[in-house]
Amino acid sequence: DVEPPTRSIAAYRAYIEGIQARSRWDMDEATSAFRRAVRADPAFALAYYELSQALSASDAFNPDGAFMAAADSALRYAANRPPRERALLEGYHAIMRADLPRARTTLQALVAEDSLRADAWYWLGFASQYDLTLRRDAAGREVMPADLTLAMRAYTRAIALDGTDHRFYLQLAQLLSLAGLSDAQGLPAFREPPPNNFQ
Repeated sequence: DVEPPTRSIAAYRAYIEGIQARSRWDMDEATSAFRRAVRADPAFALAYYELSQALSASDAFNPDGAFMAAADSALRYAANRPPRERALLEGYHAIMRADLPRARTTLQALVAEDSLRADAWYWLGFASQYDLTLRRDAAGREVMPADLTLAMRAYTRAIALDGTDHRFYLQLAQLLSLAGLSDAQGLPAFREPPPNNFQ
């Protein structure tokens, strides 16, 4: 039994317009459409999720930015959504709040259950690429959990599933650029997770 993301026709129409605008990389129009969607249905979790991503394109370095409020709203309204949708929103929120281990666990479980969800693969790649907080293994050695191979495979899978989402290409290109540096320096690592949010 499939639960529609909203029961409001106006909200769903605006949401689809936002997805189409994002696919054209018209982030201003996407933001406007996703705002219309959440105005028409203030409990539309997926619209808040997309709004958060659209806003982060221009507001990424503001830790108190509107994109964080939208991510928080997506999580708040995810409570009554189907389990797979809720897992996607929980994984995304964990990334925005810099809890990359939880994001990876949540998203790995999601893609194991639903391997056709392109954005779940994308966010799994993102969390795998940027989980730079050192941890201790069973032998007490410091290890970095970032997994660039998993990140590359996840981005590639996301592109195979949805070649219209430009973010997937951008992140894969950034990863390959990092891997291809001839005078590659070590990756930065953190003894404590970054504060507040990932952006």
